[in-house]
Amino acid sequence: MVPNAIEIVEVAPRDGLQNEKVAMATADKLALIARAIAAGARRIEVTSFVNPRAVPQMADAEAVATAGTVPASGAKNMASRNSAATTSAVSPVRPPACTPAALST
Repeated sequence: MVPNAIEIVEVAPRDGLQNEKVAMATADKLALIARAIAAGARRIEVTSFVNPRAVPQMADAEAVATAGTVPASGAKNMASRNSAATTSAVSPVRPPACTPAALST
C-alpha cells in the first residue's frame, strides 16, 4: 500500500554539520535553519546535545535550540544520546509537557 503522504525531515543543521571538520558559527547555523524554513521545511533537526569534546560542532546546541527559528508547524527536533543530554536539551525550552519522562513515552 502506498502512503497518502510522506514527511520530509531536514537534518542538515544536525547531521550534516556534525561531520564538518570546522565548526560553523552559531549565526550561520541559524541562517541555514531560517533558509530551510523559508524553503518550506516543516520539521528540522536543528542540533544534537552531545559532549562537545566528542562533537565540537554541536558545542552551541543550547544557543541553537533556544533561538527563535521555528518552522510554522512548530516541529523543531533535537537529538540527545542519554537522559542527561535529554534533560539539558529540554531545560532551556521546556514547555509543560516536554520533560525527559514525557519524551521517553
